[in-house]
Amino acid sequence: MFDYKTTNTNGTEPQSMKESIKERLLKFIESRSLSVRRFEIECGFPNAYVSNMKRTMTPQRIDALSKRFPELNIVWLMTGNGEMLNTCSASHKAQPATEPERCFADMNERLIGTFDEFVRHETSVSERYLEHINRLTEAYNHTLSMLKAERADAAALIAQMMRMQEHNERIQQQNQQLIDMLKELMAGKCDDRA
Repeated sequence: MFDYKTTNTNGTEPQSMKESIKERLLKFIESRSLSVRRFEIECGFPNAYVSNMKRTMTPQRIDALSKRFPELNIVWLMTGNGEMLNTCSASHKAQPATEPERCFADMNERLIGTFDEFVRHETSVSERYLEHINRLTEAYNHTLSMLKAERADAAALIAQMMRMQEHNERIQQQNQQLIDMLKELMAGKCDDRA
């Protein structure tokens, strides 16, 4: 990380040194007519990076910043020395944003905010649908297991009824045999009497 400390020729800190890197970065953001969030998005920084910023920045963040905003004088940002903008790019970037550019930036910011809100809403709706689907799946699985248990019970009952029917058929056959035997006996007694 960079942590520059410089003094003027008279040994005192320059006025811009009394400002923190964060304060200088906020000045630059304001000079570009950007919101802090838009700036973070354009640099690939996480949400609230600038507001949570401490004394310094990592080399990776500085690299990302200088790639996205090459006109920013990194020495000024880190030390407060020099001008905010690099002299080579300051000639074509230093003019304040025109009214249409500001309107476009504001419109872009509102559009991004609306899109973020839409994504949050749709995510919330999707999560509710997913919860509902999970509850329906649980109810389906519970009903299915109950039906399987009832089917198993019904199959056991049917098997028992079939066994009882077979038993009844055997009893009927035995009864028929007894009846036939009784008929034969009765016919034999009747023949003996005659």
